[in-house]
Amino acid sequence: MKTQDDWTVSVRPVSTLRELNGHLQGHGPDVLAHTGDAVDLAIGHRCDEDGKEWFEIEAVRQNGKHDHVFSKWDRGRGTAPLTEGPRLLVIHASGGWSVEPPKLGGGGFWSRRR
Repeated sequence: MKTQDDWTVSVRPVSTLRELNGHLQGHGPDVLAHTGDAVDLAIGHRCDEDGKEWFEIEAVRQNGKHDHVFSKWDRGRGTAPLTEGPRLLVIHASGGWSVEPPKLGGGGFWSRRR
């Protein structure tokens, strides 16, 4: 019988982490690897029915320093600047989420063409 004091710990090598190189989604806490350039990360947070859940992303550098990237109390979307990797992105969430770096070769409405 499980009680509130039961813990589950998952340990895996860094090499098995999902790399932030495209659209990723998940549910609950997770850790992602970011080894690319600095980007403005697009973030989506889906939470439970009442829409009230804490969501946070922090980046952990190789020296162990933690940097706040993004946080939000309710569902929604946002963007956050992410510095050049390597970084571990620690996601604190109990609901669904998605993250996506900008598409390479983006273009779009505001791009300048010569």
